[in-house]
Amino acid sequence: MIYFDNVSKHYSDGRASGLEEITFQVEPKEFVSIVGHSGAGKTTLLKMIIAEDRPSAGTVFYESVDVHRIPKSKLPQYRRSVPRLQITATQDRLRKRRVCDGGKRSYGR
Repeated sequence: MIYFDNVSKHYSDGRASGLEEITFQVEPKEFVSIVGHSGAGKTTLLKMIIAEDRPSAGTVFYESVDVHRIPKSKLPQYRRSVPRLQITATQDRLRKRRVCDGGKRSYGR
């Protein structure tokens, strides 16, 4: 299970907040889509799941473990254990791909 507990991400360079007080959980084998406009925090959220980015506040858990307390030496092992995350292309990229591949729908390959 993946669980975000009141997670926020603020950038020190003055950019808008990536995430603001996000709380949700994803159960094992549950299918979830993450959607939003450019800059909404989709990539930031995914990077937090694999402990590539840290929240400014709150906690990210995977199977009851705070992912940001995992020792750096154990991160590769942890990342291999996280269920496969598929990132769907934006509508614009899908449109371009359909033009290039003759309209075939072979997303993610």
